[in-house]
Amino acid sequence: YVAGNGKEKSLFVKDNSGEQAIEIFKGFENLAVLRWSPSGREIFFTITFNNSSQSSYIIPKLGGRAQRLKTIQYGCWSPDGNLIAGLSHSYKNINLIKRETDEIIKTIVPKGSFAPLDDLDWSPIGDKILFLALDEASGRNQLWTIKTDGTEQQKILENTKNIYSPRWSRDGKHIYYLQSNE
Repeated sequence: YVAGNGKEKSLFVKDNSGEQAIEIFKGFENLAVLRWSPSGREIFFTITFNNSSQSSYIIPKLGGRAQRLKTIQYGCWSPDGNLIAGLSHSYKNINLIKRETDEIIKTIVPKGSFAPLDDLDWSPIGDKILFLALDEASGRNQLWTIKTDGTEQQKILENTKNIYSPRWSRDGKHIYYLQSNE
């Protein structure tokens, strides 16, 4: 979880059994997109800096040296933990990168008038990525799926209300999301 005051926020890990929280990363105003690796040994997160630039990182669950990812913003792990899907710096494409090297192995270019792409989640089945986008033409929030090879893009939902945090269910058969009441 993230906690702190103003511009001094930190990333903490706390065991569910009630152990003391451990501060594993500190000193930034906006830490977001916290995602556990499938193995539970690492955490992916994104920082937004004062100048609005962003960087994503991977850090061991008990702290240590954070690995900066230079090729993506935001992101989610593949089911086996070897790849990460993240947004390109233009927020228009989805890059699939090797977790160990940050090397882009595939760029997926979704079809549509999106500005920008937002949140992502990788299906536990492994063949699809769920993404949230704002459609420029209609001004509506949309949830889409696309296969990891860039084919079979499918709109799941369109809504005038804000949508947040779309996630696949554990079995990959359902999609959950938060929706604004306004």
